[in-house]
Amino acid sequence: MENKTELEQAAEKYTPKRIEQESFINGAKWQQEQMYSEAQLKEYGEFCVAKFNGFKKVTLINEYFEQFKK
Repeated sequence: MENKTELEQAAEKYTPKRIEQESFINGAKWQQEQMYSEAQLKEYGEFCVAKFNGFKKVTLINEYFEQFKK
């Protein structure tokens, strides 16, 4: 029995042809590379708070991140 990744399983579920499955997987991998890490988002949020809000509480960034990261 072959072990398949979640991405491979999703490709099989949503695309009927093998060539489409490869495109699906490649597109998902490309999109993942375009995403920012949690640390990068927090760093940018801290920068914005310091730059635009006169050094208000940075803890708000962590609260917003936890609320909206899902």
